[in-house]
Amino acid sequence: MDRLIDHSVYKNLKSIDDVKFFMQYHAFAVWDFMSLVKALQTHFAPTTLPWFNPQNTDVARFINEIVLSEESDMDSEGNYRSHYAMYLNAMSEVGASTEPIETFVGELKDGTPLFETIAGLNLPVELKQFLKFTFETIESRDIHKIAAAFTFGREDIIPEMFLQVLKNSDELRNAPKFRYYLERHIELDGDEHGPMALKLMEVACGQDKTKWLEAAECARRAIDVRVNLWSMIDRKLSVSTQNTFSLAD
Repeated sequence: MDRLIDHSVYKNLKSIDDVKFFMQYHAFAVWDFMSLVKALQTHFAPTTLPWFNPQNTDVARFINEIVLSEESDMDSEGNYRSHYAMYLNAMSEVGASTEPIETFVGELKDGTPLFETIAGLNLPVELKQFLKFTFETIESRDIHKIAAAFTFGREDIIPEMFLQVLKNSDELRNAPKFRYYLERHIELDGDEHGPMALKLMEVACGQDKTKWLEAAECARRAIDVRVNLWSMIDRKLSVSTQNTFSLAD
């Protein structure tokens, strides 16, 4: 985890152009997070007809609360929006292009298979690996692995990562919607969601030592692909002050 918290990318968000460039890549992680959440909801709080009582109502409530906040939270202007939509609005506010992420999601909406879309678009290899890891984990249907990617690859580290962005980038004064997004996640994940995510792991793995070992390996890989993504962004920030990101790069 220290590799993420202490990563140099945060200190290189020196200009509003740097922040815009970072956001254009990070938007993909904002988007794919919800598929992890939905995979967990499908398992712990499934929608079935006829309805049946959840096996663990504490975890079902936690996952449903995550979905509620992620899909319909209140934004900085008092409107209900998904966090993904908030992020796109924050990008538009600072002039960051939403074209790459919206093209990607548009391909999926048009019916192009997920892994074919990832392979077909001209995305950096580190971003492709990040997305492939997320969806390969989901497709495994191993709930302890999905829970590990969610808990240790997202919920447990997001508050600390976002605190680093806030601490190191003075330019966020020019990006109030992005700042609100970061602060909202720090509030939710640090105070409420993080502790419950650890309870989720206990339920997912139980007393099964093999599951705990597999969960630990999945958590390590989740950290690795995030570090690789951050390092790629950091390298690009270091070599140019006029970075742009498009699917034609």
